[in-house]
Amino acid sequence: MKIRDVEMKISPADDIIISPAAAGNSNPQQNRLPTGMELIRRIKVDDPRRVCHYKGYTYVGTYNNTIDRINEDGEVTESLIRLAGFPRGIIAHEDRLYVLQKGKPYSIHVFNLLGQRLFKWNHIDSVTGPCLGRALAVINNDELVVADRSNREFRIYSFIGELLRSVKCEEIRTSRISLCYSGGDSIIVTNRSVQNELFKFNLATGTVEWRSNTVKQPSAVMMLNKEYAVVTEEQRSSSVKFFILNQATGQM
Repeated sequence: MKIRDVEMKISPADDIIISPAAAGNSNPQQNRLPTGMELIRRIKVDDPRRVCHYKGYTYVGTYNNTIDRINEDGEVTESLIRLAGFPRGIIAHEDRLYVLQKGKPYSIHVFNLLGQRLFKWNHIDSVTGPCLGRALAVINNDELVVADRSNREFRIYSFIGELLRSVKCEEIRTSRISLCYSGGDSIIVTNRSVQNELFKFNLATGTVEWRSNTVKQPSAVMMLNKEYAVVTEEQRSSSVKFFILNQATGQM
């Protein structure tokens, strides 16, 4: 099943958030398949690239090396956080924001919800080509996984920056990568390159659980609920297509 297209202006962002209500599902824990999707409102933010929704707020990483915050009424707090480099990913956990910042090397910066920097650590990724998408995710509610394109592996950290282990993944390219946690030991990955790929990867076994060619040019992925994932595909007509896939099989 492919839900109807939602027309919107394309920006280079490789990220996506969808509120449960927008997906036709008022309870994200209900594992039902929504019957449709609609664009509810637009909120103007200066050149948005990365997004993260947490406890009623949406945090937006911008091309201006800042993170803006939007409340439920659509009010924008500009430059809540100022960075020294481009934010390549934002994720929230236990009232902290983890931001993957571009640089030589890349680094992960940790902030409280007031935007105050707590600490940081360096992350190995020496690729200088196409940008990373949202290349980090929380797994098992106690670890942070981040893509490392230069070594074609996923690096798994504690939330204080301790490297716990690395898992090789030959499917990683020197390209835009986005990922989300899909339960158990697995993540779903979009890999935008000459060979556009969408696959589910098991971090415990280091194996690919499935590959899908349903989405020709996948750009971002997130979980809609425990059973279904949403994948976006950018179109030449300046629109975005949303696909809903069964996370267990990769099929619509």
